[in-house]
Amino acid sequence: MVVTLALCCALAACQRTEEVPIAGVSDAQALLGKTYLSSAAQGRLVEGSPCDFMGASVEWENEPEKIGWSDAVAVCQGVPVLLIAKTRKSNAPLLSFPLWEIVAVQVLPQVSNYAEEGLGDDPLELISPTAGQCDVGQSGSQPVYVLLRWGGRDTVAGPPGVEAVWMIDAANDRFVALDPRDVRCEQMTE
Repeated sequence: MVVTLALCCALAACQRTEEVPIAGVSDAQALLGKTYLSSAAQGRLVEGSPCDFMGASVEWENEPEKIGWSDAVAVCQGVPVLLIAKTRKSNAPLLSFPLWEIVAVQVLPQVSNYAEEGLGDDPLELISPTAGQCDVGQSGSQPVYVLLRWGGRDTVAGPPGVEAVWMIDAANDRFVALDPRDVRCEQMTE
């Protein structure tokens, strides 16, 4: 019941209900406080966890604290998860890969980018901050993830196409939901 309630709160910005396996949600939540090496290009994110590393997209420094930050995507038993991680202080040599500590997770519904099977005619898609496809007025220069359905269009502005938007709040170790009405995205053309 608590897991279901937490999932409902996490996905409150989404307009359509998507089936999300409860086991994947609990595996995603179990990642909080775990560490991983940035050299993990594929395979398990954290040893002993069923979550697979899909890739990191942005790294930056929080200037006052000189702490490196990264956002990444993992898939836990079919459930896509956004992660915020920060470098952990270490006595390791300078040339070693940094150790990242997971400080926030955002569980997602099934999205076409990380689905193992088809999700219908108009699937949800996760647009990463590095894609450069979306303009989000209120985020400033902060990285954002956008969850949307294209609906056969080349451009989507606000709901119902844009279903959720999350900004990375590195200072407070969390994802912050933004108003999807302030988002405009364009499909990539070749």
